Order: sequence, then C-alpha cells, then structure tokens
Amino acid sequence: ILRRGARRDPFLMGRLMDKVPLKAKLAIGFGALLLIFAVSAVLTARWFRDLNTFATKVDEGSQKLELARAIEAAAMKESSGIRGFLLFDQESMLDQLKEGKQEYRQSADGIREKLQTEEGKRLFAEIERLHKSSVEYLDQEVVLQRAGKAKEARHLLATASTPVSVDLAKATDQFVAYEQKAKQQVLD
Repeated sequence: ILRRGARRDPFLMGRLMDKVPLKAKLAIGFGALLLIFAVSAVLTARWFRDLNTFATKVDEGSQKLELARAIEAAAMKESSGIRGFLLFDQESMLDQLKEGKQEYRQSADGIREKLQTEEGKRLFAEIERLHKSSVEYLDQEVVLQRAGKAKEARHLLATASTPVSVDLAKATDQFVAYEQKAKQQVLD
C-alpha cells in the first residue's frame, strides 16, 4: 500500500477500517476481548496457585512449630511424672510419664511427615536421639524405684536424666529457631 519514500498518512488505518465490513470489525473486537479475558484468566489462575503454595508453606511451618512446642510439653510431662513417682513412690504418678511418651510420639510423627530440609531433619534427629536417651534413663529410674533403690534412682535422675533433659530442651529450641527462620524466609 505504501511505496518506499512515500509520506505516511496518519489516517490510513482509519480509511482502511472504513473498507472492512461491520461483521469483521465485530469479530476483531470480540476476538481481542476474548484474548484479554483468556490472558487474565491464565494470570489469575497462576496467581491463585502461587498464593495457595505460599499459604501451604506457611501453614506447614506453623504446624511444625506448634508440634515442636508440644514435644517440649511432653518432655516436661514425662519429667514431672518421674519426679512425682520418685518423691511420693506412687504408681499413679507414672500416668503422666505414659501420657508424656504418647504425646511425644504423636507430635514427633507429625513433625517427621513435614520435614523437608536436610538441616531440619538433622536438628530433629538430634531431638529424637536425646529423647530416646532420656526415656531410657526414665525407665531405669522406674526400675530402680520399684526395686526399693530410691537413692540410686534419684542419683540417676540428678546425674544423667536431668542433663539429658536440659540438652533436649536446647535441641528443641534450636529446631524451633531454625523453623521460625525458615518460615520468615517464606514470608519475605
């Protein structure tokens, strides 16, 4: 339509559109509108998918933190149960010890399912190692107390069980700090 070197007519497009039939103009207009809607729908779907992924990551991080705190509470319940048993020599105090073990198991299973990073797995493995050691000491204390060796049971509590409990609390705090940092990175 335009020759080389010819001046461009700013109204050329308007004159060309004058020659296009009305049905074609409508088809072009509605086609452009449908294209805009399709692109908007794709972008919206992608945005919702990303938002859902983000929300899932934040929720899992919050659940891991909650379960880690439940592990701390379970360890305290175990400790309270054994101390009560050693002080009062009442079998009913061991119910707290059993409840603590069960709560630990449930919380640990929940965390184990959600662990994704190697560092998180490493920190949690340390919690599990320390808890296993703690439970072994607690079981030994129960056996000693039932055998009438209360002094040895209390000595084991003071020299072995309590330091492991302190280390377990520190390991749990490290895990919580790591998970809080990971959760904050997702939020940022």
